Amino acid sequence: MEKIAIDLLKHFQWHGVAMVEFKLNHEKKPVIMEINPRFWGSLNQAILAGVDFPYMLYTMAVEGDVKPVFNYKIGVESRNAFIDMVAILKTARKTGNIRILRDLMRIPRNDDILSIDDPLPAFSFFRRGLKELYHDKR
Repeated sequence: MEKIAIDLLKHFQWHGVAMVEFKLNHEKKPVIMEINPRFWGSLNQAILAGVDFPYMLYTMAVEGDVKPVFNYKIGVESRNAFIDMVAILKTARKTGNIRILRDLMRIPRNDDILSIDDPLPAFSFFRRGLKELYHDKR
C-alpha cells in the first residue's frame, strides 16, 4: 500500500501532506478508497504516540528536511467522543439495538477534540453533532 500511495502521488507530482486510504477487497488486495491533500482525522493519535507530523512539516518548511521518526509508542488509543456519540445514537435509532448505547459510557483516555486547554472545538463538534442527529430523517 505504501508503494502504491507513493507511486500515485509521484504520478501527480504531489509534494506535501496527503492521506491515501485503502480497503482490502475480498481477494485481500488493496483498493484505493480516497486521497486527500490534508492531514488525516486520526492525526492526534499519531501526535500522542510521539510523531508530531504538523511540527515536522513546520520544521521542514523552516529548516529543511527532517529525520523520519521510527520510534513511537505502540497501543496509544484516542477517539473523537462526539463523532462516536452521533454514530452510536444513529445506529441505536436505526437498528433498535440499545445494547450499543453502553459504548457511550466508555470514557476515552485521549480525546481527539475535547481539551481543557482549548474547549471551543469541542463545543463546535457537539453543536454540529446535535444538528446532525436532529436533522437525520433516515
